[in-house]
Order: sequence, then C-alpha cells, then structure tokens
Amino acid sequence: MNDPVQAASARRSVRPDPVLAVLLVVAFVLRVAAATALPNIAHPDEIFQTLEPALRLWNGRGVVTWEWIVGIRSWVFPGVLAAIMRVAGAISSDPAFVRAPVAGVLSALSLGVVVVGWRAGHEAGGRPTAFLVAGLAAVWPELVHFAPKALNEVVAAHVLILVAWGASGAVGSTLRRPELSTGRLLAVGFGLALALGLRLQLAPAVAAIAWWVARGSIRRWSRMIAGGLLPAAVFGGVDAVALGSPFQSIWKNVVVNLVEGRAAYYGTDPWHWYADEILRRDGPIAVLLLAFFALGARRAPLLAGVAGIVWLTHIVIGHKELRFLYPAAPFAVIVAGLGVSSALDRASRLAERWGREVLHVAALGLTVALAVAVSLRTEWRDEWRRDADRLVLAHILAERSDDEVCGIGLVGVDWWHSGGVTHIARSAPIHVFDQSNPDLGTRPVTAADLSAFDWAMTRRADALPAEAGSPWRREACRGSVCLWHRPGGCRSTPETDAARLDRVIATTLR
Repeated sequence: MNDPVQAASARRSVRPDPVLAVLLVVAFVLRVAAATALPNIAHPDEIFQTLEPALRLWNGRGVVTWEWIVGIRSWVFPGVLAAIMRVAGAISSDPAFVRAPVAGVLSALSLGVVVVGWRAGHEAGGRPTAFLVAGLAAVWPELVHFAPKALNEVVAAHVLILVAWGASGAVGSTLRRPELSTGRLLAVGFGLALALGLRLQLAPAVAAIAWWVARGSIRRWSRMIAGGLLPAAVFGGVDAVALGSPFQSIWKNVVVNLVEGRAAYYGTDPWHWYADEILRRDGPIAVLLLAFFALGARRAPLLAGVAGIVWLTHIVIGHKELRFLYPAAPFAVIVAGLGVSSALDRASRLAERWGREVLHVAALGLTVALAVAVSLRTEWRDEWRRDADRLVLAHILAERSDDEVCGIGLVGVDWWHSGGVTHIARSAPIHVFDQSNPDLGTRPVTAADLSAFDWAMTRRADALPAEAGSPWRREACRGSVCLWHRPGGCRSTPETDAARLDRVIATTLR
C-alpha cells in the first residue's frame, strides 16, 4: 500500500481491534512474567539510581550512591515510583507485593510499542501487516526483558515511541509533513520534553522528531515548545528544590561525566563495540533483523531515522553499555517487522496463491520462532539469570521479620549486585566486607566482626570464620552465593567506621 491516499484511508479506518487486544494481553503477561518468574538485574542502576531513591522517599530506607551525593540525578522518576510504592504499601507491606505494581506499571507503559507497531503496520499494509508488526513487538526478547526495568533510558524510549505515534502520519510511508491539530502539537511537545528530561542523551533523536513535525513552521515550533514547558518546569523545579539549582541533574551530569571524565572511569570502548556485542548476544539473527530493517525503512522513515540517530549518538560516546541502545530497539523492531511484510508483498506469486492474511500469519509464526531462538541462546539465558542467585537469597531474607534480622553481612559479594534494600527489604544495617579488594575501602571479615550481624551472604567458595559459641549454619545456596545464619543476635559493631552499606558507598566511592 504505497499510495498516500490509500494509506490515509487506512489510517482513518483504524478501529479498536480484538486481535490487537489479544496481542496487548500476551505482551503484558510476558513482561510481568519475566519480572516475577525470572528475577534478574539487567544493570545495578535499575535499583540504585531509581528504586532505592524511591524507597527512601517512601519509607526512609535505601542506599545512597555517589551520583545522589554529588547531585546529578533527578528525583522526578524516583518520585513517581515512590508514589506507586506508597499506594501498594497501603495495601500490604510485603516487599514482593510492593515491587510488583512498579513492574506492572512499567510493563503497561511498554505496551505503547505494540500499539505503535499495530498503527504503523495498518498504515503500511492493512490488518495483516498490523498483526505481523505488533506481534513481533509483543514477543521480541529485548523488549520483553527491559520493559519492567526501572531504567531511565527504557521509560524514555517508551515515551518517545508514543510521541512518534502521536505525530500521526509521521509513521507512514509518506515524507510529507503530517497535518496536526494544536492539541496534538502540544502533546508532541510535552512528550519530547518528558523523554529529554528522563534521558538527556536522546536530545538528537528528540530534535529529529521535532524537526520532522514542524520543519519550517513557526506556528508548529511555538506550539510544541509550549507543550514542553510543563515537563521542563517540573524537572527544573524539582532540581531547584531537591538539589539546589534548576536543571542541576542535567548540567552537572554533563560536567561530571564528560568534562571531569567520571563516565570514562567505568571504562571506554571502540566505536564498533555495540555491533560486536549485539552479534555476540543475538547471533546471525541480528544480521537478518538488520536486513529487514533496511527493507522496512522506506515504509517508516521517521522510525528508522530515530533508531539510526540513537545508535550514532551512542557510538561516539566512549563509555558504552548495551542498555544505552535500548531506546533504538522499539523503533528498530517495528521497522524490521515492516520489512518482513514488504518482503512478503514482493513475493506476489505466493501472495496470490495463499493470500496475504495466511502469508502474514505464517511470517509471524516464523518471527516468533526466531524470537524464541534468540531468547534460548546462551548469551540471552545469561541475561535472564543475571544476579538471580543473589536476588533469590535476598528474597529469603525479605521473608524474615525485622525481629529475626539484626544485621546483614555481605562477605565477598559486591553490594551493587546484592539487590539493595529494594530486595533485601530489611531495616537492619548491612555491613560490607570485600575478601579480595581492600582498595574499595572495606577489608576482609574477621571473627571479631561476626558478632555485628546474624545473617551473611557469601560466595559459595568462602567459609565464615568460626565464632565461639555461635556456629554459622548454611541456610541456602543458589548459583555462586550462599546465605548463612547464626543464633544469638548481634552484640557489637564492626571495627570499621563503615558500619552501614549506605555509609560505605558514601565514603568510599565519591
């Protein structure tokens, strides 16, 4: 369907569809199941930069990392998460129950990718294409894995894809400027400002969408800017109140990470690192997806352009992590789905013999099989299980009452992979002892320290020193870590001045 008149007619004909409803339910169930049945930590930032600050807003407990001490993080997103926690906590104080609505809300927000996939597919080729593209967006492993994660780049990506949808005809095949009402322009400006406040690195992509919508129209620019004033005021005002100056989480982040080189401290990689890692993780299927992406780019130039801009923006930044590229993933998957449909339409003989509907259903079955194949690769299995052993043991601790836990020791277990207070969910002090890295500011645990805590998480290969009269009993082991307990309570504090986990982080990692 390459005729602009036909495409416009298809857009007008889009109505609530039961097939789309089924796809949304499937997508939501997959995302929530991934968060609950496969507990993992995609990156420590999902806990210590968002959930722990939200926890502190809600009940006063939570780890304070150097970013919050320096003042380069915004409280807006943690504030929203804290509100969800407060509502859930009013119903039940069970930590698992409090975490579940957070994952549910974030998963629900991610369903916008499926809706946009349906809309883009319907514009490009009607209902069969809509089913194919939205189905691919519902099941693709990267979208399922990251959807429930409380990461700024993930939420910003889901906001940005909705903005692209809100820019009406911008997702279709036509390169003409879409006709948008004043209300739609205000909404686009609002969404672009919100995405930018959540993730500054998306500025080039935000600028590209704004240019696509407005181009040379002063009226359109002015209305989009007006729409962005409210989110800008919220981010700037919250920073002024919480950090001391407007937009401090933005300008100081740039100063600390780029000018002072803090981001480079965590490592830098060559420009081709992202391509290498995606090939390693997804294998040959990544090449196939790229080929379909190139084929579908003509049908959705804006979506393809945003994916490319996000990729290029992060290639030039020295410090690289795969999660940084997630904002490109929803756009890339939708465009690749359009590419699959385009390939099918070119196979005219098959289309005439079997019918477009049957062909697209078969293609969706094949792409779902590819998604499953990617998910079962060793590299993806590692992603699904990353730090799961620590979280399982943390949840065992969380099931205990505060009276049963007077202190917790992390012995040879990195605190940033522990799940934090978000998962351990105890008010008892957490003591950090690194068996192998005294430069971190901690030291090996001694028998004298053991009376300060009655629960400990250690590496499986480590054994706790014996303490007279209070033998340690191994409660459970998962993967590479074990959980220990001893009777008798806590009778002293460690000899170090870093008695609590938040003090350890505050005094050693600045």
